[in-house]
Amino acid sequence: MDWQAALTISSVIISMITALGALMISYKVYQRQKSLENENHFFRHKMEQYHIIIQSASNLLDEFHKAFLDIKDELNETFINQDLVNGLADSIDDKTDEFRLVLSKHCAFIPEEVVAKLDDFFNHLYDESQIMDSEEIKIESLGSVINNLDKYENDLEDITNLMRKDLGIEAIDRRLKARTHK
Repeated sequence: MDWQAALTISSVIISMITALGALMISYKVYQRQKSLENENHFFRHKMEQYHIIIQSASNLLDEFHKAFLDIKDELNETFINQDLVNGLADSIDDKTDEFRLVLSKHCAFIPEEVVAKLDDFFNHLYDESQIMDSEEIKIESLGSVINNLDKYENDLEDITNLMRKDLGIEAIDRRLKARTHK
């Protein structure tokens, strides 16, 4: 075998090994890119679900505050407008049902710990709304419920912080700051 044939065979082998290496690297880059794309899609989806849940929970809590304060004001009146009280109770029931529906629709990809906290939040508020089912609402027990709503507001803030931790918002924020402050 002459040296030209050996050189040609060697260059063909080197070219094939280089092409095979490039193919493997390209495939690995494709897999990594696809994985990142899926992670980004999942992150955005979770963030949207969290946004919907937090907004619904805040609306529910606001409705409780507004309704119970209005009922307390009404109970301080000499003539109680029972239709107003019933309307406020219905409003609370509607928002409670709406929040429960949001939880059932949007909790599929959320960690169990967050779902458990949201269920506790919902159950506590639901228990507080049971005051509306009694024949006569006592102003003292209504004042106690209103005071408890501040605790539930803190619970919602804790839940929001759990969601932020799940999404890794702090780490993302640090990376963004590091990139923009170079």
